[in-house]
Amino acid sequence: DNKIWLSMNHINNGGFSFYRESTDNGVSWGDNTSATIDTFSMSTTPSYSDVSFIGLSETEILAFYQSSSSEEQHIYMRRSTDGGNSWGADELITGTEQAEKRPRAIKSTDGKIYLVYQREYETIKQSIVQNDIFYKTSTDGGSTWSEEQRFTKYIGDDSYLNISKNNRKPLISFVTQRFSGLSKNYQI
Repeated sequence: DNKIWLSMNHINNGGFSFYRESTDNGVSWGDNTSATIDTFSMSTTPSYSDVSFIGLSETEILAFYQSSSSEEQHIYMRRSTDGGNSWGADELITGTEQAEKRPRAIKSTDGKIYLVYQREYETIKQSIVQNDIFYKTSTDGGSTWSEEQRFTKYIGDDSYLNISKNNRKPLISFVTQRFSGLSKNYQI
């Protein structure tokens, strides 16, 4: 349908999430006025960020986002049935004691929704965290979700994830780092 939605976070005001819509496959986005930049969230408590949109139909859109407060950091979903003019209630998609963030979603050609996100774990080493990537799927337009599956599991930081389609299958990309904990150089 030639529509593309682009989400962005306001870096100076945590909690402000915006989006823009292109109706000509990204050729134009309108001017940079408030008339062409829509607000997804104006809340600072909790703050919303990293919004990922998928269209189910011409008028039905799902938005996945990270909601952060001093008590929690989880992945939620909101549904619009009027093309993004209004949004339904927050629906919790993930919810553990760890911080969950950076949701990314796609809809495959068979209608299956893939949602990937990262979970942050504290480690015994101060200021070093571990991030692993998880995913869930839905075959009914986001009404129900599969049990989560762990995509990465090795010690280190797997983050900055993205998901796209390669033919009809999801393709997950991410950055990975492994920490040795050594601060000296050794000659071999």
